[in-house]
Amino acid sequence: VFDKIFRIYHPKIKSYFNVLKALPGRKPLQIAYYKNTEFENKLNEIIGNYDLTLSHLIRVGDYTLNKPGLHILEMTDAISLNYSRIKKEAPKNSLKSIIYSIEQERLLKYEKEVYGRYSLISLISEVDKKFLFGNRNDNILVCNNGVDLEDYP
Repeated sequence: VFDKIFRIYHPKIKSYFNVLKALPGRKPLQIAYYKNTEFENKLNEIIGNYDLTLSHLIRVGDYTLNKPGLHILEMTDAISLNYSRIKKEAPKNSLKSIIYSIEQERLLKYEKEVYGRYSLISLISEVDKKFLFGNRNDNILVCNNGVDLEDYP
């Protein structure tokens, strides 16, 4: 499937700084956390050598938005749905609750906006698909995780 691996170092301090810079904006903090110019430059250098990209999660998929070619986004699940559940459990005025509230709203908007911007979007459950995209089906694939216990007891 691949013949090269490019390793790009991303120090945590850079991630923290990226998040601080992103706080006044609208972009999800996890995208800011993983923002890396060296990675983006390497992607721009090599992307033309490949037939398609397969990005796991929006934090990587953000790099392929607006690039020519075929792009698949493997979202796994609706992170915004998970965050909405977590923020309900966290103490109301805790730092964790505040951060999850900010991030959940940003993620929900971003996750819904990616519809139609990828050749294919993959999720692992109908629940996540319906939460983000309703009944749309034209470029969304649900691939369940797990083992069918009836076939493999």
